[in-house]
Amino acid sequence: MKIVRLMVKMAIVATTTTVLILFLFSWRFYHVDPLDVTHYMVARIGSTTGTSAEVPENPYNTLAQELREREEELDEREEVLLQTLEERDRENRFISNLILISIVTLFLLVLFNFYLDYRTRKEERVLISN
Repeated sequence: MKIVRLMVKMAIVATTTTVLILFLFSWRFYHVDPLDVTHYMVARIGSTTGTSAEVPENPYNTLAQELREREEELDEREEVLLQTLEERDRENRFISNLILISIVTLFLLVLFNFYLDYRTRKEERVLISN
């Protein structure tokens, strides 16, 4: 690991030195603006060199990963909970409809009973009056 860091530092120093020499050379002999050279070199380096970086694990990036995993787990739990609630809602609707039908049936039976009582009393009045 130390060797890699040393090589990276040496590459940065070599690149910086080369860039400074090119700046001085272009400005001194060709009277070219160093910013134009910089833009050109950055475009060339960016098109040919690939870079990669790895951040060592620390509490912050592991915490972010843990948060993402927990969010995914919570999303899965929420989906299961929504499905369960939909199933219970269907069951509750069925039970509510059954109760409503029972209440209406009882109401109709009570009405029918009143009608039968009314008819019976009417017949009794007719019999008593005769």
